Amino acid sequence: MGARLVHRWVRVKADVLGDVAALLAEWRGRSNHLLGVHLRGTDKVTHPKIPLEKFVRYIDLYMTAHPGALIVLATDDASYHAQLTARYPGNVVGASSGYNTRNVVRDRTINGYAKGRSGLVDALLLAHTDYLLKGTSSLAEFSLWYNPSLIERHLDLQICCEGERSPAYQALIPRWANGEYEPPPLPPTETPEAKLLALQVAAGVAPPSASDSSASDAKGDPEGARLPPAAKRLEAAVIAASARRSVFGSVSGDNVSISRRRRGRRGRRSEREAAAGENAVPAWPLPAHVPSAVQRL
Repeated sequence: MGARLVHRWVRVKADVLGDVAALLAEWRGRSNHLLGVHLRGTDKVTHPKIPLEKFVRYIDLYMTAHPGALIVLATDDASYHAQLTARYPGNVVGASSGYNTRNVVRDRTINGYAKGRSGLVDALLLAHTDYLLKGTSSLAEFSLWYNPSLIERHLDLQICCEGERSPAYQALIPRWANGEYEPPPLPPTETPEAKLLALQVAAGVAPPSASDSSASDAKGDPEGARLPPAAKRLEAAVIAASARRSVFGSVSGDNVSISRRRRGRRGRRSEREAAAGENAVPAWPLPAHVPSAVQRL
């Protein structure tokens, strides 16, 4: 559901995409394997911090299985960056090196726009990695929504104790980490090369003729076929409600814009509704179980 909403409504500015595409092109030129690592540090207060050793254990296993891999590190904590850079010299890459502060969110000495843009760049970089190690975080969750193929190629290290020992969690441990899980093969439009090419086209840094198929696929609905009917009905309700109540109409930002649907004079049906006729989706209020973040939009 989150991936569908991001795909339909979120548009990232071209200059941000260009920065991300440039970094990814450089890293893909150096290695065929990118491991995404999101280490939330200074502002992680709702959930306990994940011990760095837990990340290191999986990073070591990935580096052993994929010699020459690069670690795409996204962190707000400069100390985490320093420790991983020292442990994996030459293999740690990223857009920034974190902050020396107690809480990056509440530190007003750091420019708010710069913080927001940096977080967005980190999320997009993680979204284009081959595997993601993460904890509980909306930033890393956005990466999964932006690139749904990572849903089958990530591990949430926030889960511990009985949850970590459960058969359900153990079934997700990949083979490179001595587990039994093997993600399904990626379709041609979801490969790292195709994703990077589509990103370059969106950023305006690649010839459109070189990626007509990638661009058309990006406008499609790559994950729609995998959604259960209930999720599709819920999405239809969200879209219908947005057309009627301007649910998505007031949200915009410096780095991201939310596509806006407007409705004409009160009581007048839009052309789309008129064309749909009796098959139009009724614009009922959002169900109570729709995530609060969606309702706030």
